[in-house]
Amino acid sequence: YLVGPDDIVSRQGVEIGVTIDGLTEVLKGIDENSVVIVDGILRARPGAPVTPEIVGLKEAMERIDPGSKIAETP
Repeated sequence: YLVGPDDIVSRQGVEIGVTIDGLTEVLKGIDENSVVIVDGILRARPGAPVTPEIVGLKEAMERIDPGSKIAETP
C-alpha cells in the first residue's frame, strides 16, 4: 500500500525482480519518492486517511525485522 500526497491509502501493484538478503527489487509500480506502508499494514485500508511517519530504510527494517542485515549495518 502507498500513502498519497493527501495522506490517503491506496493499493499499488508492482512488478518485482530478484530478492537478495531479504530485500526485493521493485522494477515497476513505485519509485524512490513513493511513501510505502511497512509497519501497521494490517490496519491500512484503501481510501482511509493515515498519519504517516516517514523513516529511512534502516529504521523501517529494524521495526519490521530487528534481526535483518540491513538493520545491523552502521
